[in-house]
Amino acid sequence: MAAKRDTGRSGGRGRGRARFPDTFELRTAAHFEALRSGLRRVLVRVAGRMGEFSVGDLSERTGRRKTGLYRHVKILVDAGLFVEVGERGEGRKREQIYRTAARAFTTTDAPLPSGVSGALADAIATDLRLADRCVRRALESGDATAGGASRDTWCGTTFAWLTTAQLRELNRMAMEMLERCDDAHPRPGTRHMGVSVVVYPIDLEDEDEG
Repeated sequence: MAAKRDTGRSGGRGRGRARFPDTFELRTAAHFEALRSGLRRVLVRVAGRMGEFSVGDLSERTGRRKTGLYRHVKILVDAGLFVEVGERGEGRKREQIYRTAARAFTTTDAPLPSGVSGALADAIATDLRLADRCVRRALESGDATAGGASRDTWCGTTFAWLTTAQLRELNRMAMEMLERCDDAHPRPGTRHMGVSVVVYPIDLEDEDEG
């Protein structure tokens, strides 16, 4: 990708572009704190499929008003998850252009310090709260389909004793499924769906067995 080229079709300032990495490792508290917002997590997923984008582009893809997205985009820029790459347009229509910090985000394999672990736990809890709210709304609306091959609102849970090799295979299958679902382009006949996978060690010590 050429350095210092303009992203717009008409005269505008471009910024030097570094090589676009394949992966970005999430490893600091700032990274996970930026992802505590369910909306920002959606923005990162949507933006990852768009290449370069403006706040207006994100607004079109998510159905959210532009004015409500600027603050969230700034938080993602400050955390290093979004990168400013240039501008496009002229005069009042000039707008900032961004890209994600990498094509994909991964969590570090290294043990996390306690403060970072807490931020990651908060980010995961955000996903679970978003799922809880959306499931409740769908079921309470009466429009949810909870059974059959085309069900759109459901949850399945199992408990198992797994070896390290089995965990690796489980993670591989889960990531493959999520990647197949990762399509940020709305098309006729599609619905915006959430798909969550949660894997965790079981601890029943404090559970009420009564």
